[in-house]
Parts: sequence; C-alpha cells; structure tokens
Amino acid sequence: MRGFPFIISICLNLTTWAQPELSIIGSQELLQSDIYNPASFHQVGWHFAFPSLLYNVFHTGPGYQKLVKRNADGSNILQISALRPGLQDNNYLYSDLRLQSLKIKFGETHWSVGLDHEIIFHNSILYPRELVGLYLDGNQQFIGKTIQIGPVGQAYSLNSYGLNLAYRSDKITLGIKPRFLFGNHFANTSRSSALLTTSEDVYQISLSTDLRFDNVGLLSFDDANFLNYQILPLDRWRLITKNSGLALDFGINMDLSKNFNLALSVIDWGSIHWTDGIRSYVSRQTIQYNGIEVLDLFNKDQIDIGGALDSLTNIFVLMENESAIRFRLPTKYIATANYQLSPQWEVRLITYYQKDLDEALVLALQTSLSINQSLKLGSMISNRHDELNLGISAILNKPKWIGFFAIDQLLFGINPLASNHFNLRLGLNLHFSGTASFN
Repeated sequence: MRGFPFIISICLNLTTWAQPELSIIGSQELLQSDIYNPASFHQVGWHFAFPSLLYNVFHTGPGYQKLVKRNADGSNILQISALRPGLQDNNYLYSDLRLQSLKIKFGETHWSVGLDHEIIFHNSILYPRELVGLYLDGNQQFIGKTIQIGPVGQAYSLNSYGLNLAYRSDKITLGIKPRFLFGNHFANTSRSSALLTTSEDVYQISLSTDLRFDNVGLLSFDDANFLNYQILPLDRWRLITKNSGLALDFGINMDLSKNFNLALSVIDWGSIHWTDGIRSYVSRQTIQYNGIEVLDLFNKDQIDIGGALDSLTNIFVLMENESAIRFRLPTKYIATANYQLSPQWEVRLITYYQKDLDEALVLALQTSLSINQSLKLGSMISNRHDELNLGISAILNKPKWIGFFAIDQLLFGINPLASNHFNLRLGLNLHFSGTASFN
C-alpha cells in the first residue's frame, strides 16, 4: 500500500475543505464580512483592504510537527506511524489557506459596489482506520475479513475575482456577488470504494475497486499504475487559466428592530470546468492475488519472484482518460442573528451548513464587548467538527482604519505547526470619505 502517503502528502503540501472561520461572519463592521454575505458591510465612502490571510487546519490525528520529520539534508519524511495513537474509525484532515490580495469597495446611501481577488487553497481527506493499519502492519490482522481501504479526498487551488453589488433600503440590504474562477490544481475522488478481502484458508487476497481519481497538476502516474506515482511541484500558478468557472453568492441583511438584525446568505453556488491538463484514473474491477508457490525451498539456489511482483503490480493498474470535468463547489448556507444587549454588549448566533462535511451543521454563539470607541473584543463557542471550540477576536477601530484578528480552536494551542486544530484570520482595512463604526 505504497499509494496511501501521496494523499496525505498533497494535503500537507497545499496546507503551507473545510469549514471556514466563524469569527468574522457576523462582524458587519469588517469589510471582509461580505465574503460570507454580499449584503454585509454597507457604509458610505471608499474602503480598501490590505491583503488578508485565513489559515485553517483540522486533523483528527497529530499536527504537522509530529507528522513530518525533517532530515539533516533538509528533506522531509512523512511519518505514517504517527497516525496510529489517535486513530478513529473515520479520520479527517481539512485545511484551507485563503489570501485576499485585493479588495476595494465604494458605498453610497443606497448602493455599494466592490471588487476583490482571492487566492484559495483547499483540501480535505477522509481516511479509514483500516487503511493506516494495512499500511503499517500488513493484512495478517484482517484474515477472514473484508475491509474498506478507499480514502475520500479533495483538493483544489484557484483564483476568485468577485464583483459585489448591494442595494440598501430603509431596513433591508440585498447583495449579490458573481465570481469568476480560474483553477490551477485539482484532485478529487468522485468514487472511492476499495474492498480488500483476505481469505482465512489459503490467505488469498481479493481487491474489489470502484475508484475514480481526477487530477490536474498534482500527481503523475507512470504507466497508469497506482504504485508508480510522483507528486508534482506546486509551482504552476497563473492568474488566468483555461480551467474556468463561475460562482454566485447571494445575501440579505434585515434590521428587524433597533437592536435585532438577521442575515441570510448562500455562497459558493457554482462550478469550475477543468479542461487543461486533466487526467482521470479509473479502477473498476475485482482482482485476486494468489501469491507465489515455492517448492523445495532448501534445494533452490535461486528463487525467481519477478512474476509475483508483476502480478502484484497488475492489481493497481488504472485506466487513464483526459475527458473534461465539471466540478461543483460545495455550497454553503449561512444565517446570523445579532442582538444588541446594550451599547457595549452584543450577542450573535451563527449557523453554518455544508452537507458534505463530517459535521454538516455548525452552531456558534458569539459575544462581543466594546471597551471604548476604538477597541472591541469578542469570544465564541461552537461545535466545529463535533468538538467544543473556543475562539477569541479583537478589532481595533480608528477613524480611517480598522485592524483585526481572530483565532478559533483556542483550546488546542496557538502554534500552527504544532496544533492539529487551528484557525487564524487577520487583516487591515482603510476607510476614506467616510468612517467605519462598530454600530
């Protein structure tokens, strides 16, 4: 099972699908809040954002420092054995790296228009316990059993160019953002069944597969064989590519009373058409491997195992094609309810739904306190990935600029290399011909 590490390697390489941050979703004084609702942040004047970074990782196993060992010569070794102590029946690795390189917005009393560019790296993998056990200890432990060893993986990198349009009436703001997408890297297991059976009488191995792996710029397979792969360098990056797509974000923001605000949005409704450099590898077969019979072992001068190795290699032969792929983005549904308890205190309920996650529905309760006219502090509790999550945030507001940061998964440490649960967003915004305000 030499093929298992390449999927983990892709995720770790792209880390340098997943739930996004929760802390800025309802922070309508932040320009970046319209990432999750295009009806958010409606203020008069010109507004400009310096590059804003989001880094998010969640792993049921160890963090990067325990999973990757650095040799004296500078090379890195993936330590699959480090996965063993924390193995669950189903194990997850999610990571996102998003860099918003450009964001500018102009608002009047009723209308606002904005432009932005964002670089997005995303990956996710679900791998079963049995796959790691098979890789580390072989199949002897599974004699007489049928196990599922097919991982489910997804990774992509893309450029997103967005045009944000919003209209505000007295109590309601409507927003829409068409986004033009250009993909650079892509990997997806649209089918991922691999059933391995080891008979208990003659130890014969049977592998039944229904696999499809779509790939652009991440892997190459020699002779279309799963055992002969190479991870390609991630230096292929262009702002405009032939792999193009379109996504739409919709949002509504309603002031239901002086103190109560409700916002609803749908984001990432769209797809990318992968045509340039696409390679799909398919395995849909049942193959049995009987091993090799060696007779009169002690009177043999030489044992030829070449045929056995050829038979083993044939198990992992893949069919290759270059047909275009239309990949639909995972659509998200977000709702926030904000209540102003007092001029200083605000409480917010956030719901976030994405059906293909391990925990499709996330609920978060956030409170924020305005210390003075310049400083707001926030805290949050949520059930991200079916675990307790605590987060903190801070917003520093000056007449012409706002600086902010937010950290989720605070219980698991603030070192992004050591922690296996980490989420960070930070940025700096400038405001001209109008000022930002907390309320």
